[in-house]
Amino acid sequence: MPGRLARIVLTTVFALFVLFLYGPTITILIKQLEEKGLVTRTRQPGDGRVVLVDLTDGGNVALEHYRGRLRAVLGGYLAEIADEQVAALATATETLAQLVEVLQQRPAR
Repeated sequence: MPGRLARIVLTTVFALFVLFLYGPTITILIKQLEEKGLVTRTRQPGDGRVVLVDLTDGGNVALEHYRGRLRAVLGGYLAEIADEQVAALATATETLAQLVEVLQQRPAR
């Protein structure tokens, strides 16, 4: 389904190096999202250190709303930047997404 995020595997390494958050902080944030009905979380079978976080339907609606607002705000700013810089930003974003995928595949340490 377009716009739906893949399951996010949160580990201490992911939280620290990608989100710049320590374990307790990310736990609190996810708990707040869960209380609002935006995500569900479960432990990974066989490795209780890993938390699997899934967006709910309500979470997907909220995410799409946020993305729309972000596009509206950023669109004006991006129009003021040279096309080459926008392309470089897009490439950097893709590279960061690949790094996130690599970190998500690694076991927690």
